[in-house]
Amino acid sequence: MAWFFIPLGIIAISLTVIGIIVGRKVPRTKSLRAELMRQEKQAKVKLGIIEKRIARQVKTVGSKAGKVLAPVWDKTKKASSGAYSKALELEEQYKKEIQQERVEERSKTLEGKSEEKEQLVKNAIKECRAHLKKDELEKAEHKCIEAISLDPKSVEGYELLGDIYQKQDMIPDAEEVFSHLLKLVPAGHHIHAKLGDIRASQGRWIDAAASYELACEIAGDNAGYFFALGECRMKQGQHSKALEALEKAVEFEPANPKYLDFLIEEAITCGNKLAAQNGFSALKKVNPENGKLSEFKQRIGQMGRRWDKKKM
Repeated sequence: MAWFFIPLGIIAISLTVIGIIVGRKVPRTKSLRAELMRQEKQAKVKLGIIEKRIARQVKTVGSKAGKVLAPVWDKTKKASSGAYSKALELEEQYKKEIQQERVEERSKTLEGKSEEKEQLVKNAIKECRAHLKKDELEKAEHKCIEAISLDPKSVEGYELLGDIYQKQDMIPDAEEVFSHLLKLVPAGHHIHAKLGDIRASQGRWIDAAASYELACEIAGDNAGYFFALGECRMKQGQHSKALEALEKAVEFEPANPKYLDFLIEEAITCGNKLAAQNGFSALKKVNPENGKLSEFKQRIGQMGRRWDKKKM
């Protein structure tokens, strides 16, 4: 029966270590937390991002630990999980607050020194991009937050942060960052498009279409935006509107086989033989080896008797 006490022994040792961690970190985090509370009124957005990031990390770590230790913690998880999560939270909070305190102190020192502050922001952005090239997402994120802390209106900093969250598959956070960014640059058509991409990836076709429509209106001649809008309309079953958007995409990129393929499909679905015929002719010209040409020819031919033989 001695084996039965081994898990309990492990739990006891773990709780002791947790107690030590909590005891060592609480005094320091309390003082730092008080300082951050004062700073929060001046930088709610940036601190909100950091706090949510910490909470997300704690949740992720706790989930992974729970899966690994499930057999051991089964009978005592109620007693230990709270302390374990608290220790992790304090540890991560401590690290983040130390980093944030250093940035804030540097920012205070630079008050009135706009050129020096601007250079530090540029350096942080440059380092962020360097980390991104190496796929060092955590380090890149830290540099983005540093840039935003120094300049809460850093458009480039927010955009990079949103991109990083997308790469990390932290979609709600990316959407929140891009939504905030639009308050700084309402006419940022590429930001509207990125929000459209996020919402489309979640199957939120109505929201995605609204974002793409704004991107199309602002940009005016971006074929990719119109094509994305057309796809959303297709998913919504709004085939006439989808065809209109796809015709716009083809207007701006007439030699794009993918756009022509979708246009022909929607034209057939809508019963618009002329649009289907024009799309077929264009596709045959830019991609004569396309394997769907014979199928399209047959399907379009079945739409009615009227057909311009010259466009075959």
